[in-house]
Amino acid sequence: MKTLKSIILMILIPFSISAQDFMTIGDVFNFEVGDEFHLEGRGLYQPPNADRITISGKYYSLDSDTVFYVQDHDSYYVTIENYETHFHFWTKTDTVSYSNLELPINQSDYWISYDTAMVTYDTINANSIDYCQKLINGYYYTRNPFEPVYFSSLYGEGLGLVKSYYYEPAGFSMYDNVIFYYKKNGVSCGIPDTTALSLNENNLPKGFNIYPNPAKSFLIVENIMNLEIESITMFDLNGKILKQFDLNLSYFNISDLAPGIYILKVSCRSGELMKKIIIE
Repeated sequence: MKTLKSIILMILIPFSISAQDFMTIGDVFNFEVGDEFHLEGRGLYQPPNADRITISGKYYSLDSDTVFYVQDHDSYYVTIENYETHFHFWTKTDTVSYSNLELPINQSDYWISYDTAMVTYDTINANSIDYCQKLINGYYYTRNPFEPVYFSSLYGEGLGLVKSYYYEPAGFSMYDNVIFYYKKNGVSCGIPDTTALSLNENNLPKGFNIYPNPAKSFLIVENIMNLEIESITMFDLNGKILKQFDLNLSYFNISDLAPGIYILKVSCRSGELMKKIIIE
């Protein structure tokens, strides 16, 4: 893991500033249906996590000055309980909007301009290797000369906000939200998060028997130790919920699912437990 000092240095290393004008809001937040973005929170003591977003809808206001995007989230975070690793998956769909699309990004509400309380301040207008030569606009600055506080925000062409950084050494406070993978128009950059494909089977306690596996038309979940179950859910490998099973049953019909690999999640009061299920 990088030290905090190296992270700060990475933030403050200047980009090669170009002579171009800054992008517009419409240039920055220019998404299409099917675009995919994977984000990670890298704050102090933050556990492994990812927010995997796919754009599933796009429409404009009547005056075409505001664009709306429907986002499908397939996300997770990790906790450690009694020396066991637990993956907590969640999904949701929300809608975000962006207005004043012709306004330059550095004149928008997303941008912070220089003020006299800042010790350092600089702007960024350059193509970034980290984002496969996409144009990046942004700013970084520090406050307080003796115990400095660091800020940075970076925006990518057609990528939106790609990095949001804050670090206060005196208070040991930090957040660092970063896009580490994207796919646009079939072209990808970075390494996608496929955590659901690499779940540790040892996370499933001995209190459950799940069989047959591989399965064909039915699946049995035996709760040997009578643990308090809150939900039993079947996902595909993209994190989409396919089935919510009746907790009063232990015999589940899966004959309507196509052959392939799925993830069964058993949510108990003691944690959320995952198992790969192969359907033939």
